[in-house]
Amino acid sequence: MTKLVRRECPNCKRDCPISLFKLRLNQFVPVNPTYNKNWVYSLGFPEETEFDFVKCSACDFVYSQSRLNDKLNYDLYHLGIDKDKSLAKTFSIQKRLKHLSLWRKLLSLSASFGYDLSQRELKVLDFGAGWGDFLSVAKSCGIKVFGLEFDERKIEFANFQGIPLGNFEFVEKHAPYDIFMCDQVLEHLDNPRDELKKLHSLLNHKAVGFIDVPNFETKNLNSLITKINEGEMPPKSINPWGHLNYFTPSSLRAMIFDAGFLEIEEQLHISNLKKEKPLLQMMRTGIKDYLQNIVQKPQANKVISYSALHSTSLYVETKS
Repeated sequence: MTKLVRRECPNCKRDCPISLFKLRLNQFVPVNPTYNKNWVYSLGFPEETEFDFVKCSACDFVYSQSRLNDKLNYDLYHLGIDKDKSLAKTFSIQKRLKHLSLWRKLLSLSASFGYDLSQRELKVLDFGAGWGDFLSVAKSCGIKVFGLEFDERKIEFANFQGIPLGNFEFVEKHAPYDIFMCDQVLEHLDNPRDELKKLHSLLNHKAVGFIDVPNFETKNLNSLITKINEGEMPPKSINPWGHLNYFTPSSLRAMIFDAGFLEIEEQLHISNLKKEKPLLQMMRTGIKDYLQNIVQKPQANKVISYSALHSTSLYVETKS
């Protein structure tokens, strides 16, 4: 059985790729600190094995041309990623503050759409829940939480903490949901367009949520390709096994609109800049002028859209 499966474009489903660059196994494995290196090298791939990153000539979407077969992909997340290192990331103060900020924003948006906890309880879905850390922040009196996850280690851990996670059939049983989270998930999926439509099918008519992916806007990606070709090691976000899809703000918008969502606003993430300065201070020290130069025209009356510096993050609602 072949270890790799060739992919068609996950955006338009055509198979007309243009090669952009290649990464060797010994380039992307060392920069991923949660990888179990012994498991990776037990697969038998020579260290010089090259993996191709391509752009669709029909729609310009960028993606990894091959993925691990279904069994190896399952094993990657259950054996190839170190459990303790992965879990440790969920306990960082920065990540908890991020979750608190996101949850506050989502609650505010739900209130603006007329949801009232005094009238009925809210149901929250994390679509790709990981260890259940966002849902542990959201869970409270009057709010029921559920998460979609396929890693059995994460499901077992979260369920032990009182955070119910399970497969698609599990979350479908508890639908519909009023608020949802899809944070750094779509880049991992073989068919993100189809999965977004599945997500939409689980939601209430006026559900609100947050969708976040790494930003590989053309200028950013070209700069990274140049550095890699000059001998620099790639960032861990470029990974032909774990990150199959490379979104731009426009390609993410097109995909979520097609799946039945409307954009409310875009959240700025600038985690690649100095973290000592808060956002407002950064805005006062010159970044505001830069952001004004890259602002995009709203695509609808309700849309507030910016090109994020590090990741593309959209607050969305379901279409009427």
